[in-house]
Amino acid sequence: AVNSSFSPGSFSTTTNFEDIVLLAKDDSRSGYVKGVDEIWLQDAAEARVIKTISNSDTVRATLKRVVSQPVVILKRGYKNSNNEFIGLPYEDGKSISEDIESVSFDIKKVGNKLTLDGGEGVYNTLYSTNTVDSITNGGTAHFSGPFVIPNGDNVDSEIKITLQPTANSQFQEMTSTVSGLLAKNKRLEITLWLTARYELVKVTVDTKEISREDEGDKGIWY
Repeated sequence: AVNSSFSPGSFSTTTNFEDIVLLAKDDSRSGYVKGVDEIWLQDAAEARVIKTISNSDTVRATLKRVVSQPVVILKRGYKNSNNEFIGLPYEDGKSISEDIESVSFDIKKVGNKLTLDGGEGVYNTLYSTNTVDSITNGGTAHFSGPFVIPNGDNVDSEIKITLQPTANSQFQEMTSTVSGLLAKNKRLEITLWLTARYELVKVTVDTKEISREDEGDKGIWY
């Protein structure tokens, strides 16, 4: 509940699963909501099973990530004689991120509500980061976007990527718009290929599972 909120604000013995909604917080821009937390829930069918505990017992529940995340991958390269794009690694520990001040994500068609049955609503999210998530040995840089609720219509989202260069960079500001489905527990990888002359020449989009697992809660619940 850092970047999202619960409704209702408090639970009682009469609260049903159908009453519980997780909400993305409103942004100051009309039609926009903020990115949400990394949220896990049970599958709807499993969550609705009634378990009776008659004596000392252990109850287990499997929670699955129900949000999605776009990721921008910046690579430098060139085309060979077969019109294939070949990576051009940096040297001396440098990377393309040294030329980038920030990366912004303007995402159309994300959800604003989340229940056990999935995302609801069709809104937008604007997010900017100047933090490099990771850099490979070849100088490729990864920038993670926000976690978002999948939209209620199960349609592709449109993402406008803006690369803002550092003050002394030879880059100009670059923008690229792509489309892809932001589904639960999926990462939408957007790879931007740049030449050594600081030109954007190729964009690819791929959907992958978010495979990272977190240790669950253990112990006695009161």
